[in-house]
Amino acid sequence: SSGINAEYGEPRFHSHVNKKELFIAEGNFSKIVGCVVISNTDDNGRNLSMLVVEPEFRRLGIGKKLVNFVIETAKEAKCDYVGVQILFPTYLPAPGKDLTKKWYLNLGFEFVGNMNFAEYFEEDSKYLVIDATFSVYKKILIDSINS
Repeated sequence: SSGINAEYGEPRFHSHVNKKELFIAEGNFSKIVGCVVISNTDDNGRNLSMLVVEPEFRRLGIGKKLVNFVIETAKEAKCDYVGVQILFPTYLPAPGKDLTKKWYLNLGFEFVGNMNFAEYFEEDSKYLVIDATFSVYKKILIDSINS
């Protein structure tokens, strides 16, 4: 469970579709096997969020391809960085999230810091079912900065 109730998820999902921020990965049989949301930041960056790969298609490089897609589109747009926030429960163990954090580090992202979700997203915090924190990671796009 992500710690966010369903009342929040569906409208947010439709909002990303309507803004053309949702990108999907299709398998060989025209089946959606993963997706990622790409959004612009106020400081010339791109955020990736809601990166999901269907369980039976994990460990095949699909998530990495989606992240690389975000990075490449950010470079083409001359963005300074790509950011990601990993949401996890503040007071409960989350070993899967630890693996996710290591995965982003291996993809060249750097840890920026932890933030309390409710303080940063006050309006959205009413949808949380547990207290949550998110770790912020960034990948600096040096080629974009120098060009």
